Amino acid sequence: MKNKKKSIAFGSIFAAAAVVPVAALAVVFYLSSKSNDFSPADVNIKISENNDTPLQTASKEFTLLSENSVYHTDKQVKIFESSESSKQLKVKLVPGWYDANGEICGNLGNISDFYRQKIEDDSLIFFNRYDDKIVECILDEHWDRNWEYNSFDGCFYYTGKFDEDNYTSVLMTGVDILPSVYENSAGYDLHIDVLADSVQDNEN
Repeated sequence: MKNKKKSIAFGSIFAAAAVVPVAALAVVFYLSSKSNDFSPADVNIKISENNDTPLQTASKEFTLLSENSVYHTDKQVKIFESSESSKQLKVKLVPGWYDANGEICGNLGNISDFYRQKIEDDSLIFFNRYDDKIVECILDEHWDRNWEYNSFDGCFYYTGKFDEDNYTSVLMTGVDILPSVYENSAGYDLHIDVLADSVQDNEN
């Protein structure tokens, strides 16, 4: 019985070993008969703020001024994309507080707790976990004609046509923060980072 068990075990291993080269040859032959005509999409995205010359990376300073019980600044955002191929453009607005050394800070208590975001009355509003409003990004009054907001990933997707100069329509026009947030952020700067990404979306 011992010899029989050994021969069965050996035979099983041998059979498995014999199958491997055949399977490998089949895979190689299958792949060699295929041809793929992929080519990289031409993507050239730049951010334009307040109609300035668009740049791929830029840092501009805007002054918050007290207006109607809030602190406000104008910050008009649209996207330049020079690619001629069909594409899916998405934009994400990301707020953050920075110290004098240019380091991002998350230790400002409730005003640096960007727990959730929500579209309300043509604004993208960032709340902390206590539902206190921290930052309000004012959207263009007609933003939803050409942009769609996805609450799952927090991104805006462009659905409109680019103008003759390869610009999107305006997405954002300004930023508001409450006086309480302004007072608690003394010594820190508010940044609204505009992140843009483009993916070729046609079948070719």
